[in-house]
Amino acid sequence: MSLKNIKTGNRVEIFLNSESGKDIKYTSLVEKNYKDKRLLLYIPMMYGKIIKLPIDREYLFTFFTEAGILKYNASIKEYVYMDDFNFMIIEVNSEIEKVQRREYFRFDCVLPLKFIRISDSVYYEKEDYFFEGTVKDLGEGGIRFISNENIEIGEKIKFFITLNYECAIVNGNILHKQEYPKSNFKYQYRTQFFDINEEEKNKILKYIFFEQRFKARKDREDIDENELI
Repeated sequence: MSLKNIKTGNRVEIFLNSESGKDIKYTSLVEKNYKDKRLLLYIPMMYGKIIKLPIDREYLFTFFTEAGILKYNASIKEYVYMDDFNFMIIEVNSEIEKVQRREYFRFDCVLPLKFIRISDSVYYEKEDYFFEGTVKDLGEGGIRFISNENIEIGEKIKFFITLNYECAIVNGNILHKQEYPKSNFKYQYRTQFFDINEEEKNKILKYIFFEQRFKARKDREDIDENELI
């Protein structure tokens, strides 16, 4: 396993020890992999403020990639400002520390959802068979969604997820179900995708990456406005 598995848009967690001995965690995103042990990351933010960590100190960086969760020791070499964004260049100082089981980052969102139940490998795509719900978080591996339709754990569902200007069509298994009888939506579900093709997966990844960059730009604008007050 090498740095080649780290790609643009991968989520990053940065850990450092505080004076109290407790770990502090910041989050970031990969903008570019220079493929020479250097990576370009967005500067982490907390409570609307940019966090500039000391340069040349070693930190633990955890990358959430398609190959799994990769952990490296790395140091921040410099801070740069490009294309209206603040970045930091880090340099990896160690071999891979740990590779965990394959996991996927989930992006919090609110998206319209339609779905149909799959029965005996037959897809019922007539309008009468469509149910509605709302996506609450989204990743390339699955979604969490709410709906008033009562679905059993283990059922297979075909999802039609509206992503801004396009629709991702994916199949998923219901893994977990939670009931909220007094809520506007009575059920919450967690799912895992299966047989997802590259085109649909890329739609999801493109949406997540675009929304993360939009949020980063909005946070940057909010900071600039606060500095003018």
